[in-house]
Amino acid sequence: MRDGFTFAVVGRDEAATLSTALGFALDAAQPGDRVWFVDSGSTDGSARLAAGLGAEVVAAPVGKGRAMQAAFDRCRTGHLVFLDADYEWSERNIPAEVRAEAVRTDADMVVGTYDEAGRRRVVMPGVYHPLVGALAPRRSSTSPSR
Repeated sequence: MRDGFTFAVVGRDEAATLSTALGFALDAAQPGDRVWFVDSGSTDGSARLAAGLGAEVVAAPVGKGRAMQAAFDRCRTGHLVFLDADYEWSERNIPAEVRAEAVRTDADMVVGTYDEAGRRRVVMPGVYHPLVGALAPRRSSTSPSR
């Protein structure tokens, strides 16, 4: 396994939900790992909140894709785990599970997904699953989707 993980919580003006996403990332991190809030031009105090919670704030251009690219360009650890800053709730720590699966399999890429009861998913089956299937045609884990 390559050394270290960076958990990059990406968002813009997400002060209302940021503590949940950062809490999961901080709980998933182990010694030597990094936790970032990749701030895509927030004006609501998100950066100050993230720093107060113990995350390193990384300034990034406006736009999720640009913010993710800024994190990718800056990351020097072996693994980069992205989380949305509007991650409101989960029974499980998905970043921790992604980390554990990457360690278990020594995979180059681990993709986590989950289902929200009562929420209709259009992007997941129509775009996301075919895209991931094309990028990683064989599933390395027998774990059920979450």
